[in-house]
Amino acid sequence: MLVVGRRVVPNVAAHAASRPLISRVAGPQFAQVTGSGAATTINFSPPPDSEDVVYVWQVRLDGIAALATGGYSEIASGGSTDYFTIKVWRKRMGATPDTSVISVVNATARSIVMGAIILRNVNAVTPEDVVPTMSGEAGGVAPITTVTANTWILALYGAINLNTLNIVSPPAGYGNFAALSGTVAIGTQIIAAAGSTKLLVFAGTESPGNYSHDGYFNVGHTVAVRRA
Repeated sequence: MLVVGRRVVPNVAAHAASRPLISRVAGPQFAQVTGSGAATTINFSPPPDSEDVVYVWQVRLDGIAALATGGYSEIASGGSTDYFTIKVWRKRMGATPDTSVISVVNATARSIVMGAIILRNVNAVTPEDVVPTMSGEAGGVAPITTVTANTWILALYGAINLNTLNIVSPPAGYGNFAALSGTVAIGTQIIAAAGSTKLLVFAGTESPGNYSHDGYFNVGHTVAVRRA
């Protein structure tokens, strides 16, 4: 019924509550190549659907971290360009989603560890709620301050150590934890990657804290993913 002279105010709260939350399709899952010139391939399991968003991070020792699979946008990079590097990319899948992601050929014949996580119901206009943050502290993942509710926080991580390296647990309160450790990079140096997630119900500052591991140098990228 139309009421003359009355302005209809949209129920913003009801609209926000009706929007779907982000959900995890797959991952974190990993692939690696050790001491060769080969590329690294992650075969998604299960593969994404159209409009799903894939986040990929790559840890390598020497050389420039890059992807051979097209369509990915780099959203974070840290470490040392010519030594220990971790980069993060994001891609929204089109009508024919990828079934895998492939790194560039590892021309320096050094090791690569690569991880991926696939999410659904990510905002099509602004996938990241704010700019990702980076920390290079021992075991730490940098704080991030979100501006919208119900973001997914991704704690994406890489580490290096001599002789042995095991990432055994995520920051407190984080789930969907997975890691790939024990990759020989060169000589006795070993690299590893890890990832975990957390739903941040209310906007604000989230400080993930530490991964538990025995590495001596690491880089952590914190990504806040905005819901659709």
